[in-house]
Order: sequence, then structure tokens, then C-alpha cells
Amino acid sequence: MKLCNFASSRFSTALVAGAALLLAASSPRRCAAEGAAAAAVDTPTRVIHPKADAPDGRPPVITALAISPDGRLLAAGGDDHVVRIWNLTEAREVFLLHGHTDWIRSLKFSPDGHTLASAGDDGQIRLWNTTNGLLLATGPQQNLGIASLAFSNDGKSLMAVGFESKLRRYDAASLRLTTSLDCPATDVRSMAVAADGSMFAAAGRNGHLRLWNTADDQVLGTFLVSNRRVRAIAFAPSGSQVATGGDDLAVRVWSMPRGQMTLEFNKLGSKIASLTFCGPQQLAAGGSDNIIHIWDLAAKQETHRLVGHTGTVAALAVDPTQHVLVSGSFDATIAIWTLP
Repeated sequence: MKLCNFASSRFSTALVAGAALLLAASSPRRCAAEGAAAAAVDTPTRVIHPKADAPDGRPPVITALAISPDGRLLAAGGDDHVVRIWNLTEAREVFLLHGHTDWIRSLKFSPDGHTLASAGDDGQIRLWNTTNGLLLATGPQQNLGIASLAFSNDGKSLMAVGFESKLRRYDAASLRLTTSLDCPATDVRSMAVAADGSMFAAAGRNGHLRLWNTADDQVLGTFLVSNRRVRAIAFAPSGSQVATGGDDLAVRVWSMPRGQMTLEFNKLGSKIASLTFCGPQQLAAGGSDNIIHIWDLAAKQETHRLVGHTGTVAALAVDPTQHVLVSGSFDATIAIWTLP
């Protein structure tokens, strides 16, 4: 994927298919981070301001992001109940998808990129055709909201967790419920699948993370990873590590499947809302300090701080093949960063 140069001037505003994109074409600033001599401070290369779709004219808070496997499409959702899809290579908004009736909390592209799954506080999963924007299927109504989605690596099933104690697996074509598993908490905020598909994990309110074997759904372990709510988990590309973060102001890395902590970054001073691995040993975290922190796990230190948001960084998505990180925030913007 080659990202378009959306602006020829140093600082300009463009309207692209109804979405205002505020763009800085100058190269990122870098300086020593205050209080952290090893960390550089970077600013975004581009910032998207989604156009308001609500009657009150207020732009949406962004709480869910996803990048298609080929890096061509970016999906975003938030508190206005609308899913937006942009074509990044052509720098244009291609779809506004309506149907949800509450806050959108999770978006996931299928492994082949042909389908986008969305879910949120309305308790329904929706599947969308990414070629024409048409609704493919709607899942059974849940009594409580859905916080996190994950496709299996073969794309045949879709898993969901939310504000209850169950992990549910659905047929990815029909959204027929096929399996229900017990989770370690009554409020599960995040789940993830290992890159090789061999394991999946979920964690939430009581600080416990549960790890399952994909082949037979057997529990490999339940580990106490925090004394407060876990809001984000992410598998390393190798599948041998899981990162966790949440309300206790720390990011921890655990070896799997043994569940032993190998690293801890505990002086952040902010709640963690989002996590993603940007490479084999590069971890990014966003939270209530409005900053994206990037660590080199091999060096065991923070190397960069990405600044520019003025609200909690609630969602992160990465295209590692193009070295691009995308962030969504309570400030109603989406930032695109060139990874260090």
C-alpha cells in the first residue's frame, strides 16, 4: 500500500467524499521527551476529521478502528453509530454504513478482506461487504453490549466478548451461534487471537486473562494480570507473548502459554485503552494521557511518544507491511503515523 500525498502545501484542508481531512505534509517533528530522555516525540503525518453524520452536527468520538489485510481500506466507528470506510490508496471515503443503534466498540476485517464485522453497545454483530458496502448478515440480539471481536485465522468463525461472562463463537458467514465459552470475568473488554491461530485470549473487569487452545477450546490457563479492569490485550506476532493494559496505569508483557510476566512499564500515569504490536518487538499503547507510547521490548525501553491527540486514544490499528499506525480518539480525529 502506498499512502497518497493528500496535500501539496505544507498545511492544508481538503474535502474528500464528505470527510474533512486536515493534513500536515511536513515531516514529523522529533525532540527529547520531557522526563524520558530515551524517547523521541513524533507528530502525525496526516489527521482525518470525520464529517458529522448526526443531526446535532457533532463529529463522532472514535472508539474502533481496523485496517484491511491488504492495507487498502480503513474502517472507523464510534459514538454516532456509523461505520465509515476510507480507501487509503485513493484518499477518499467510500462508505457510510448505517444500522447500529448505539456506540460502536469493535471492528474487524476478515482474513481475506472481503468482509467487515462491526459490533457495539446495541448487542448486535453486523457483517458488511467491503466491495459494495451492503449488509451481509445480522447476528442474534444480545442482552448486553459487545466490546471486542476477532476472526479465526481461517476466516470461518467470528468470536465476540462483551459486558457479560461469555465468549461466543459464530459462523462467520451466517452469524449462527456455534459455541459459548466461560470467561474469567462478568465484564470482558478485550480478546485477541494469536497470529498462528493456535491460541486465543480474553480479559476484563476482574483483571484475569484466560487463554484457550483453538483446536479443542480447552483452557490453557487463567492468569491474574492486573488488580483492576483490563481494557486491552494484544498478541505479539510470534504468538509467544501477550501484552495487557487497563485501569491500573501499567502495560505488562506475558510469556504464553505459561503466563509469566516478562516486562512491566508501570510509570505511565494514565489508563490504557488500546494496544497493538507494530512489529516483533515493538509495542504501542494509547490511553487517557492522549499519547501513544511505543516501546522496544528487546531494549526494554520506551523509544517514542506520538503526540497530537487531545482526547483518550481509544483505538489503534497497524499495517506493519507499510510501517503505518492509525489511532482513533475521543477528540473525534483519526491520526495516521509513520512508524519509527
